[in-house]
Amino acid sequence: MKYFLWKAVLGPTPRLPLSLREYRALDHAWQTIQALLSFEEEFDAVLQNYIELELAFLNTAMRSMVLSPASLVEFRKIRLTFARYLSNLLSSCRSYLDHAPHDLQLFGEPISMRFKEIRKAAYDSEFAYRFMEALRNYAQHRGSPLHGMTFNSRRVERAEGTANLQYSVWASVSVVRLRADPKFKRTILREVPDDETIDILPMCRIYIEKIGELHSKIREELGSQATDATSLIRSSIDRYASETDGSRIGITFARSKSDETVDDYQAIPEDVLELYESLVSRNRQVVNLRRRFVSNELLVERALRTQT
Repeated sequence: MKYFLWKAVLGPTPRLPLSLREYRALDHAWQTIQALLSFEEEFDAVLQNYIELELAFLNTAMRSMVLSPASLVEFRKIRLTFARYLSNLLSSCRSYLDHAPHDLQLFGEPISMRFKEIRKAAYDSEFAYRFMEALRNYAQHRGSPLHGMTFNSRRVERAEGTANLQYSVWASVSVVRLRADPKFKRTILREVPDDETIDILPMCRIYIEKIGELHSKIREELGSQATDATSLIRSSIDRYASETDGSRIGITFARSKSDETVDDYQAIPEDVLELYESLVSRNRQVVNLRRRFVSNELLVERALRTQT
């Protein structure tokens, strides 16, 4: 069996020989990147759905500030829209938590077990995490994950003697409604009063924060393997490009029984590495979400600059 770097394009192309050891190392590196990319893509889906939910709150609050009050029918439609965004978020979180251990199997049982241990610690330490997991099951099998919407405006006094009118929107889950369903996890309901209404946004922020911590810890533990894999793939692409026509498109590693055939090959497109690296670089700020927020408030220093 012959092993080599090659270009999967029309016409004859050079073959740069690989040893069996080099071929296996390159194959493992590519599998590593594929597993890590899947891991990062699932996490990215979680964050994108979370951002969409947060933006829906901001967008709705802005409309309530500028436009005339809607009818009760419109209020109900808004609740349905928020329920859809929340359902999307909960589904992507469950997909991430279910798929990640499978993505990580390539790295051995210890790393998969580590993922499960950190997840369990998050579940045990935060009511919000436990509640969101139970709500996800409820939303999938029993009913809507949201029961109410509240539009609010209030006067906010400032130290300099001025005041602003602040508009906000929040969505809630009724504990009474959940308790009426015998399938909702009873241990979760025992942690809250019967008549409580749960604001969903703080729950979401803590839930995503803990998932972010989980992801960061596993990403850190796999950092050296990710670096080794990307370095090996890029050095192979560099080698082929430098020793042939300089092009980096269509490069593969392959094997065959003869010089005239190609029995099996795997493309190693550089844009896959770039996608993986861009997701890692972009999705780093999921910390302390419970203590962070976005606002378009005109603070004193901004207001002063607009005066004429």
